Amino acid sequence: MQEILGFWDIALLITVPAIGTLVAYLRSPRHKALVLCFPVPFTFATLALGEGVNSTHVLGLLMLLGFWFVVYWLRHRARLPIVLAIALGAMVYCITGVLLAKVVPKTEVSFWVALVSVCLIALTLNAKLSFRTEPEHSSKMPVWVKLPLLLCVVLCLISVKSLLAGFMTMFPMVGVLTAYESRYSLWTICRKIPVLMISMAFMMAAIHLASPEIGIYYALGLGWIIMSLVLAVLLRHHWAREREHVRTNPLLATDNSRA
Repeated sequence: MQEILGFWDIALLITVPAIGTLVAYLRSPRHKALVLCFPVPFTFATLALGEGVNSTHVLGLLMLLGFWFVVYWLRHRARLPIVLAIALGAMVYCITGVLLAKVVPKTEVSFWVALVSVCLIALTLNAKLSFRTEPEHSSKMPVWVKLPLLLCVVLCLISVKSLLAGFMTMFPMVGVLTAYESRYSLWTICRKIPVLMISMAFMMAAIHLASPEIGIYYALGLGWIIMSLVLAVLLRHHWAREREHVRTNPLLATDNSRA
């Protein structure tokens, strides 16, 4: 176990359960989605992985998007229980990540092609995905259940991080619990993921360019600053559209089932 757990692995084991517990007790779907945008797990996972930001990190953003929409579809279209939907979504992420990590090139060209592709997809989705009014909900799951669950998730990821490569950094570590707690407002989370993808793409570009010159730690700090600025601009626009939606559709109800 000593060979597996390093300092940054332990940092992940501490921070992910803490953030997951915080998200669980927030009632507003908007606030839950906002906390998920903070790249704390990504930061520690990148350091734990011990390699520079490459195309697998970037493509992990598409995998993250896929996780949330798979869970949404399984829950609200296939009508599966939320726990099963989350488990299947996580399984799809991990299997796909392991397979892609073997074939995705980690070259300079592949990085920028992946980055541009991710940004175009995210921008399109951000413009096209509709807003929906969804109910607020706070956690009923005891802390003594949440913490071991998140610890197990992180430990499993750490044990296979060499197989997942950069895809490991974007795995929804907090998201597996947040999806359960947000089972009545999954669309609100899905609707925020393109915003996260765009801001994270800027962060990854900054880290990729700066780390050879100033080192990974300073590059991550620079990435945080750039992401925060981009995220602030995007969220201001996003929330303005959301307020307009609520103003023009005050009685519009979500199509999500409370079952």
